[in-house]
Parts: sequence; structure tokens; C-alpha cells
Amino acid sequence: NFKEEFIWDKGYCTSPLMPISRVHETISIHTKKSGTINKVKVPYLEMKRHDIDSIITDIKRLKTTFKNTKSLDAVLSFLENNKVDYERKHTDKFASSYHKNSFKSANVEACGMRAIRDGMNEKSIIRTDLYPQKTGLENPLTRQKSTKEGDRSVTVMAAMQFGMNEKTIIRQSRDHYNTIHPTQKPVRLLERLLALTTKEGDTVLDPFAGSASAAIACLNLRRDFIGYEIDKEYYEISNERINKNRRIQTHSLKKENNQIM
Repeated sequence: NFKEEFIWDKGYCTSPLMPISRVHETISIHTKKSGTINKVKVPYLEMKRHDIDSIITDIKRLKTTFKNTKSLDAVLSFLENNKVDYERKHTDKFASSYHKNSFKSANVEACGMRAIRDGMNEKSIIRTDLYPQKTGLENPLTRQKSTKEGDRSVTVMAAMQFGMNEKTIIRQSRDHYNTIHPTQKPVRLLERLLALTTKEGDTVLDPFAGSASAAIACLNLRRDFIGYEIDKEYYEISNERINKNRRIQTHSLKKENNQIM
């Protein structure tokens, strides 16, 4: 059964010889019977790293809470009372798409601060569902709770703390200098897709393993993996890649244990 379609925004042109520069691929998700898609949270900076203007807008929105009593009260209420409940409702340890060894920050914080210093213009986003225009005809009894002042600031705080919901357009660049296979997919892209469709401990089958990107993603997310590859060269390279990843994870685990002790 068809469940959802995603767009992979590659951020680069597949072939400069084509009449149209193709920079995306479509990904369809199908399930058996009543299969579902997991609700996944993606780290705030990873989701917005290509949209500095949006980060600046969020920072400015939080800044305004200090001048607005209602907004500040809403944020404080979230920090004091709703943090545990929000985390319990909106985070799923089995559906997490984040692995600390697979995502490196592009120093977005520094880019954001530099953009603020250099005076980038803020984007204007009008949301009538959150801030309805006052025409004098509104019935205050029908106004939704989500339209209260301060809620958008709380939403920003929650996104920074717990991450953002996965979107149907995923922008993920390929590994330009580490490509092994001509159709190699980024490990991080596969991690995000696997987080949507599998849970920790599930077994993933890849009949066209290639450079073993799916296998690496499974190791990072604690999924079991079965793969097939007809080309002996890619088979040997993929084994080396998998073993290297396991050594890195083992080293990281030992380092963490030593720090705890």
C-alpha cells in the first residue's frame, strides 16, 4: 500500500549534459497491510542548516519574548511545566533519526550570528492560523488555543530542544569526495528514511547493497542488515567500509565508558 512520497533534494545537478538540470529524486514509501510511518524528530540545526534566514527569524522571535509579558509567561510555562510531558509525547526512542556519529554541524550558530551582525533581512511569514486579523467579527469562544500569544515562541523552543518533524522534502548532499559507487546514496539520507519506516532491532533487506550505505545506516540506528551485491569489487569494498564503521563505533563506545568511569 502506498503511504507517502518524499523528494530528495540533492543540492547538485545529476548530469550537466541534460537539457534540464535535475537536482532531485522522488522516493515512494509502500507498506504491507496496515503498516504505518513513524513520527520522527530531526535535530533543529540539521533541518534548518540551509535556511539561515529562518534561524535568524527564530532567534528574533525568542528575543521579543522579553518585551511581551504574555509571550514570556508562555515560554516560562513550557520550560517549567511542559518539558517532561512534551518529551514523552513527541520523542520516540525507537523512531529517532539522529545518530551522533553521522551528523556534523556546519557551524550554523556562527553563520547565524554573523548574519545578524552583517544585517541580513528577516523574512516575513504571515500565518493566519496563528495570528488571525482583527476584523471585529471574531467570536472569542471559537478561537483555538493555539492562537494565544507566545505559542510560536514556545514552538521554537520545543523545536530547538526536541527537534522538528520530518518533512516530505529532504535536502541532503552526497559525499563528494568519498563516493565509491556511481549511484551511492548518502548515509544520512538513508538514516532518515529508515527512521520513518523501521524500529530499533528490525531487519532491513537491501538486494542491491552497492557500497553498503544502507548497511552503515542500519549500524548507526541499531537495525539488523542483510545485503546482496553481485559485483565482487563492490562487495569487498563494502565489507571494508562496514568493518571500519564498526571499529569507529567500538572506539567511541569505549571512550564514552571511560568518561563515565
